[in-house]
Amino acid sequence: MGAITAAILIGQSHQNRGGNRAFAQIHLEEGDRPALALRWLCPPHDRGNESFRNFTMIPTLENALDDSILMVAYLIMRRPMSHER
Repeated sequence: MGAITAAILIGQSHQNRGGNRAFAQIHLEEGDRPALALRWLCPPHDRGNESFRNFTMIPTLENALDDSILMVAYLIMRRPMSHER
């Protein structure tokens, strides 16, 4: 693993306070080759579910931003909104 050069926080805004209640983050890690690493900050109650594991994706050189947007879309679709705290 190399240096983390960028981070994307995914979450919802809080109704009473400003800011973001992040439930996941994506890091752009650079070393021998770039990688987008997804990490859950507060996984849903069914932690054993295979859909909510941390994973790493090697982005394409031409479309790294598009690949990170794809990961955000994946997170939003996988996150059950009924279990929000």
